[in-house]
Amino acid sequence: MPPSAPATPQDIVKPYPSTEAMSKKKETQPVIDSYKSSGVTVLYYWTKFAVLTLYYAILSHFGLLSFRARLIMFCLIAPINRVVAQAAYTDPKNRMSVVRSLFTVLVDITEACVYVYLQTYFTGNYWWSTLILQIICVAVTEIVQYKIFDSSRSDYEVKTSDDPLDYLLAIVVAGTFHWLSWHVTFHPSLDAFSFPLFATSLYLFDAVFGTLHAYSHCIPWIHKKHMVHHQYRRSDLNAFANFYADITDSFVMNCGFFFVAFYFAVCGSGHIPMAEISFVALHTHARYSKTQSHLVFFFEFDLIDLWLKRDRLSTFHARHHDWPDENFAGFGLIQDDLFRAYLPGVPESFRKRRASVKTE
Repeated sequence: MPPSAPATPQDIVKPYPSTEAMSKKKETQPVIDSYKSSGVTVLYYWTKFAVLTLYYAILSHFGLLSFRARLIMFCLIAPINRVVAQAAYTDPKNRMSVVRSLFTVLVDITEACVYVYLQTYFTGNYWWSTLILQIICVAVTEIVQYKIFDSSRSDYEVKTSDDPLDYLLAIVVAGTFHWLSWHVTFHPSLDAFSFPLFATSLYLFDAVFGTLHAYSHCIPWIHKKHMVHHQYRRSDLNAFANFYADITDSFVMNCGFFFVAFYFAVCGSGHIPMAEISFVALHTHARYSKTQSHLVFFFEFDLIDLWLKRDRLSTFHARHHDWPDENFAGFGLIQDDLFRAYLPGVPESFRKRRASVKTE
């Protein structure tokens, strides 16, 4: 597919639909897209945190947190996970075919095997390459799935930029992995503290990302740059959307990774928690994130959300691409009301913008 033309300033400055258009769109959205992503409550998250911390401590006691054991458990649970995902995210009147469901299971297991292999053997000075190879794996499996099942829709677009600097994001994040590799110890298995480290780092990431993201919609000069990324609407998202952005906006939006990396470096551990965060972040823009797994070593964390039909880490952000005044956090752990209430200047900015929309 030929590259799309770069956006003009007029295309970027006014990305917001009118209030009537938004209400009409809500009424006409299909079932699979009307699932509301409102984030998770503090009580729910920390209850799940306590339960899973005890669960992983028990697995650690019995020696079941090795990479091999984790992969075997994932492969056994993946088919069940797929059935639940089909029931939760598809229109009851239009079920996915058995063939497609089985193919998605195959994709989950393939990505998990590649992912665990990379985290097992590409350690130390080679760890930075796991991010690049992980990106390639997710993109390839997504394209194959699209070509087999959805090619008739002709809506898979890889947007490109004319500025070479805009493609530096993957290199910068890979560099963050390389820096962190100097400060963490690589182990062939998890321990009882791996999950608490992962769960708390998710909150740190959402706090940093959500804060900067809210301001990127309030400060005019960064807002204009951020709207380049918003050329991808929710229905257009794919793995390549993660890297389509102005380079300044890319650095701002990925500060959460830098803070998390520093957190893990201080702890002297966390190469698997860091890998899991990058893996789920990559899936926030993936085309089939609603029905695919986005965690491997801590897949039970995602499985609970899926079974209870709660917001999943990888599905929360996608809604923001249709409703730019909502879902500022990356994973939905911090509610929008907190950003609007406590960040200086944010509430006033959104009130002014909504007032201008009503008067147009």
